[in-house]
Amino acid sequence: MSHFSSISTEIRDLELAKRALENMGLHLSSYGNCRYYFGSKMMENVVRLPGNTDMAFQRDDNGTYRITADFFDGSVEDAIEEFKEKYAIEKLKSESRQQHFSVMPMQEKSTFRIRDPQSSDGGYMIAKVNKKGEISFEPKGIKGKNCAKFLKLENALGDVTSRVFTAEYGQADMETVQERERLRAEY
Repeated sequence: MSHFSSISTEIRDLELAKRALENMGLHLSSYGNCRYYFGSKMMENVVRLPGNTDMAFQRDDNGTYRITADFFDGSVEDAIEEFKEKYAIEKLKSESRQQHFSVMPMQEKSTFRIRDPQSSDGGYMIAKVNKKGEISFEPKGIKGKNCAKFLKLENALGDVTSRVFTAEYGQADMETVQERERLRAEY
């Protein structure tokens, strides 16, 4: 086990956002009338929500989308929370597959086993997605710097808010050095 990470997912891919919304039974319109408590406004990337208000995705200068909505009556918070979780799951699956990892859902809700099918060490990462769309990674059976291949995946998912390397991070390297010294001593 070599490191633990937490990632705050950034919304960067509207296709994945559409997929997450479809899983919720909602639809993303490229342009439409977004309803607010005190009126409506024509916006891009509008999601019609049940009730009297909607939400929209506005693109920032850095290429991420932020959710805009009217929080006056509290009806959109649950939809936004569910969306963030589903989007993070879609992003995790998509990025993992692009980087040639296998993704297996686990029994616990919103929890996945991410594994490098080319790795012979049997280690994997457990990825848990919470309702805020944050993803935590926990290593299982990974020694030394074999976890480095997961760093690129983690970085692609969003803003890495924490990463803690454990004492085992250098373990495989130390074992390799000790094995080389032993073989040298034999010859």
